[in-house]
Amino acid sequence: MVMLHTKRVQLALDKGQDMTLEDIRYLIRREVSIKEIAEALNMSVNSRVFKRLVNNALKVKVDLSNISFNFTEEGYLKCRQAGLSLADIAKIAQVNVKKIENWKYSQGIRDSDYVKKGLLSCDQLRKSRVI
Repeated sequence: MVMLHTKRVQLALDKGQDMTLEDIRYLIRREVSIKEIAEALNMSVNSRVFKRLVNNALKVKVDLSNISFNFTEEGYLKCRQAGLSLADIAKIAQVNVKKIENWKYSQGIRDSDYVKKGLLSCDQLRKSRVI
C-alpha cells in the first residue's frame, strides 16, 4: 500500500541517507511509520544503528543560555515545571548536582510533595532533557 504524504514529508523521505535527526524527528511527529523511515534510510528496522538514530532523534534538546535559576523554592519549582532535570538546573546554576540535592534537603523540598499538591505532574518529573 502506497502512503500519500505532504510535500515536506516526501522531501524528507527523499533525502534518504542524507536525512538529519531533525528530519527523522519531523517524520515521527507526522506519524510516518518507522518502517517507511527505515526504508528511506536503506536500513533495517531492527538494526542497532537505526534504533540509535530514532532514539537520538526523539531526545529533546534544551537551550539553557536564556534560563536562570535562583536558589529559591519558587525558582526550583519553575524549573521543574519546565521539565528540567536536576542536572539541567545544576548546569544553569553552575554548580554540581550534589549541591542542588543538598540544598533541596536543607530546605525540606521533595518533588513527591509537589506531585501530591498538584504543582508537578509525574510526566514533568520523568522528562529527560539532553544538554
